[in-house]
Amino acid sequence: MSPKVVFEQRVHEATASALLDVVRAVPERRRTVLLIGHQPGVQDLVLSLAGEGDDQALARVQGKFPTSGIAVLLFPGPWSRLGPGTAALTAFTVPRG
Repeated sequence: MSPKVVFEQRVHEATASALLDVVRAVPERRRTVLLIGHQPGVQDLVLSLAGEGDDQALARVQGKFPTSGIAVLLFPGPWSRLGPGTAALTAFTVPRG
C-alpha cells in the first residue's frame, strides 16, 4: 500500500487533545502514522501517550522537544483506542543528535 499524505488543518497549533483526536481518526488499515505539528502540543501528546518505553528517551522528551525533534512511539492496538499511557516511547532524536 502506498503512503498517503494528508494535510490536516486541525494539526496547526493544536493541543495534545486535538492531536490525539486526529490520530484516533486514522483508518485502521494504516499501520504507521507520521504526525508533524507544533509545540507545545506535540511534546504534550508524546508525554501523555508514553506509558512505558526507553527511559533515556522519555527523560529527553521531558527536558526539551526542539524543532525537528522526532519521537517514535509503538502502539499495537487500533488507532481509535489510542490514549494516555497506551504507547511505548522507543526512540527520540534531534537533528544535532
